[in-house]
Amino acid sequence: MSEAQSVSSRAQPEALPESIRVAVETIDELKATGMLVLDVREVASFTDYLVLCTGGSDRHVQAVVDGIKEKLRAIDVTPLHTEGYRPAAWVLVDFVDFLVNVFTAEARGFYQLERVWRDAPVLAGERPEMPAEDAGRGEEANEEAGGGEEADEEAGGELVGAPGPTVPDGGDD
Repeated sequence: MSEAQSVSSRAQPEALPESIRVAVETIDELKATGMLVLDVREVASFTDYLVLCTGGSDRHVQAVVDGIKEKLRAIDVTPLHTEGYRPAAWVLVDFVDFLVNVFTAEARGFYQLERVWRDAPVLAGERPEMPAEDAGRGEEANEEAGGGEEADEEAGGELVGAPGPTVPDGGDD
């Protein structure tokens, strides 16, 4: 990461809850890229914050996850559950109040959680720009892709029917 992208220059990291600040610092120390913290309290009921970042390989993804869990355990914060650790294309670590999502570049590009949670304010990091064909289309693009409130209600609030690679449960917690 360049000096301009370091944790100290991101959007007021001191305003983040301590556990998220520790996760963000660990992401930076372990050289993961594309760190983003989203405040989803107004748009989701399952957690308050999402932390996203990208590892350079599946082994790097695992090292970032291990580092975050180790540093947070040191301050008595333990995950409720971890999914996807063995395949390591997308590892989700559930700390209840926040979720850490560590991706390979391919998986992050495929799932595009930044787009899914585009209405959530960014607390740290920078949201990548949406491709030109989707910029400004908002809900129309979501509905064309099979999203929208009706699809959400039918699925019980879960995202279903998305094609692509599956991430088997590789939980270790």
